[in-house]
Amino acid sequence: MAKIYAPNFTQIPNVIFDYWMNILTGEQFKVLLFIARKTFGWHKDMDRISIKQIEKATGISNRSVTRSLSILNEHGLIEKYESTSEFGDRNPNSYRIKVNEGGSVCETQRYVCETEPPASKTEGGSVCETPPILKEKNTKERIDIYSALEKHGKHVELSKEDLAKLNKKFGEERVAFMIEKINDYIDSKGIEPYEDYAATIRNWFRNESKYGGAISTQPGYSELNKRHAERVLQAFPVNHPHKPVLGNDYIEFCFGMKSEVLKFSDNGFPERLDSILKKMNIVIERGG
Repeated sequence: MAKIYAPNFTQIPNVIFDYWMNILTGEQFKVLLFIARKTFGWHKDMDRISIKQIEKATGISNRSVTRSLSILNEHGLIEKYESTSEFGDRNPNSYRIKVNEGGSVCETQRYVCETEPPASKTEGGSVCETPPILKEKNTKERIDIYSALEKHGKHVELSKEDLAKLNKKFGEERVAFMIEKINDYIDSKGIEPYEDYAATIRNWFRNESKYGGAISTQPGYSELNKRHAERVLQAFPVNHPHKPVLGNDYIEFCFGMKSEVLKFSDNGFPERLDSILKKMNIVIERGG
């Protein structure tokens, strides 16, 4: 059992305990405190934090962590920043506690208006003259929306409303195939689950439509990518230091001690391949 020693402390704004502790659920409060620990505790403005880190530290499920982050963001308590690696892969998001600087006592301690007992008010009025902060009326409704998400396979979660919209726009068969593909992609890459699967599915369809109908939900997608990879290999000078290696179902680039492997069946294969080539100032036209 870990013991408490002084002076190992993390400074936490009082308003988090005096106001928000009564508003947030236990899960949301734990996530907020963990972000505070990773930022305030290390004297940082923000820190890159993965969903798995939060899961491990708080003992909360992946789904609950994602939901809590979304609600904390809606309350304006945290800010999220997304980033990608030099090869276009998604990095864990960075988070920071949103701190309002330069406000008056009234602005920074508005919670007093709601929690202050009547007897403590002076004859001249309350400590804070501004209207009290009221708990969002639709907070419960938003939580209900999140809890209404249904699992489709191992990872993908969609509300009935989102699924109906997707089926209407893209067709039930194509959406079902795409859901299966996203589940397989997350498993094969070992990446963090997406935060909004409805938006992810729309984005995958949108990205794939850029390549003349050669989308991964249709036969021939892998074959088209393989042909393009073969042309890339042929275009490289024999002694080029980063000449790729072509496998049965992948192309691999080596950059010193680091390698980048792209599978022909991967969603977004053409984009990721072009991104790597662009960094080496190589342009190769895609063909059929």
